[in-house]
Amino acid sequence: IRTIIYYASIDCPHPIFIGDASSESSEDLVMKAAQDKIEVHYFHWENLYDRPTQVKLAQEVKKINDIDYCALHGDDDFFISESLLKCAEFLELNPSYATCQGHSFKFELKEDYLYGKLQDISVYSNSSQLNGNSALDRLKEISSNYWVPVFSVHRINEFIDDISNGLNSVTDMEFGEYINSLSFALRGKSKLIDCVYL
Repeated sequence: IRTIIYYASIDCPHPIFIGDASSESSEDLVMKAAQDKIEVHYFHWENLYDRPTQVKLAQEVKKINDIDYCALHGDDDFFISESLLKCAEFLELNPSYATCQGHSFKFELKEDYLYGKLQDISVYSNSSQLNGNSALDRLKEISSNYWVPVFSVHRINEFIDDISNGLNSVTDMEFGEYINSLSFALRGKSKLIDCVYL
């Protein structure tokens, strides 16, 4: 809800698709938080694991809108909407790149609540980029300096293909993330744009 309130407060121009796998639907709360200011599509798929939810959600995006690009984040993250647009524009002009992202920061609050005074802010990801011209070069890059490109901007058809790798055969969440990260790296280069992104 905090995330949706944030996007409503900045009048986010991008449609938001939510795949909720929790035991009870929060659709009413989500739509109330959206305040009719932002476009939200809510899906409740109880007990569906993270990676199948991501694939199913991306497929729903393709059904509802003719969208070329997507970016995934968890319910504790916040995108800068202008940065998403910059990354999509970069991918549009650079077909050899599979993903694009900006700088990411993490913040911690003084109390263990959803809202409160800021205790700390630090760089979360500042070197997330893949420059190798060959798939093997990029595989070596991401293996020696691992990061997770799932949170980057992707072409949606490529995202669906890459996030589907190992979907039915790999049940371990962390290993599944690793397989998907390597899949993104094998597909193409990744650009770090100099902007606050996540």
